[in-house]
Amino acid sequence: MSFPRVIVIGGGLAGLSVAQGLHNIGFTPRVFDQQANKDHYLQKASYVTDLNQLAIKDLQKLFPKNTLESIHTDSFEVFPSFCSTDANLDIKAVFPNQIKERALKQIYGGDLLKYLSESVNINWNKRCLSFEKSDSSEIIVSFEDGTKESCDILVAADGRYSKIVQQMYSEPANVAMDISTISGWVPYTNHYKEHLHRTLHHTTLCMGRGDAFLMSVFRKNLNDPGKLTWRYSVRDSKFKIQAQKFDDHWEKVKSKWHPIFSQLIQETDRANLTDFEPVSFGSLPGDFVDSNYQLIVVGDAAHSFTPFLDRGANFAVSCGANLASSLQPLVQLNRLASVDIQEAVSKYRVETSGPAVQTILQSKEAAVLAHNTTGWISRWVTSKSLSLYWNASLKSYSQ
Repeated sequence: MSFPRVIVIGGGLAGLSVAQGLHNIGFTPRVFDQQANKDHYLQKASYVTDLNQLAIKDLQKLFPKNTLESIHTDSFEVFPSFCSTDANLDIKAVFPNQIKERALKQIYGGDLLKYLSESVNINWNKRCLSFEKSDSSEIIVSFEDGTKESCDILVAADGRYSKIVQQMYSEPANVAMDISTISGWVPYTNHYKEHLHRTLHHTTLCMGRGDAFLMSVFRKNLNDPGKLTWRYSVRDSKFKIQAQKFDDHWEKVKSKWHPIFSQLIQETDRANLTDFEPVSFGSLPGDFVDSNYQLIVVGDAAHSFTPFLDRGANFAVSCGANLASSLQPLVQLNRLASVDIQEAVSKYRVETSGPAVQTILQSKEAAVLAHNTTGWISRWVTSKSLSLYWNASLKSYSQ
């Protein structure tokens, strides 16, 4: 049986999930990533992500059971409650998680990417510039180093600044939500336990005026002292937090925050800082595939979310499993003609686009609430709304 040639641009969660899913059903996808090498690639993936129940089920389709069990924790429930405070850590609202039996699981991004990259062919230091279609319906991809590669199906998983998407859609629609974010982590020492035990209910949102901290604790097991992960964000379309300039920014705003935040930032290893440029989160391309069903857009290239609840990571994981599930019956029936591929990809698009668009809009709403600039009477309502949103999200995740 002759399988279509597949190229995946981007070796993040979405790209590798797609590659792993296709590999499992007999395809031989080639992944091209702009990172210099695998070590540099894994070092950049020093984040912690929270896998919802749907993503865990999808990972079970990508990995053998024993592999999945080795890379996600099962020692405690994540998000036992949602807590919001002001900048001085005065609690404004605590709302229990009403669906504890459906709690999430946490995992290091690097661990997940390491397993996803083991059985697929990744070409490093390959930055995609453009693509074109030949007279024979091949897709030819051009790279920055002057090389070209051809394929029958091109998967764009190259993030929110996707070169593929920019070429496909000159003016993609978007849901404007400009947020600049930086994140890091420190060991969860007794000092932080003493000062944050009243507020740190695994997930705590500390709201300033137009900026916010989101904090949580991650442990690999009950004997692990854990890591305190934090994410600071500012809603400002004209501002960008950069890791190398963050200290300068913090000097200007630290007076309005509790001193524990200054200590948290000071003790964070600068190598562990990750910044995100201000973007219009929730960009909505015209579609997730092209008219010939040869171009498939996945992950942040198709739908980027505000940095809450790790929605982008969970959707990215699901992309691979869903696309493979759509194509697997064709492999079993030995029906891999272009018309059959088009039908399967069309099914994938229909099943993916609706939930993604709905989640984008909900994600924007949560971000607006979290970066509220009004007084605390309104902000208490904000906290309650966010809690209800939180639980509704968890419930929808576990369906």
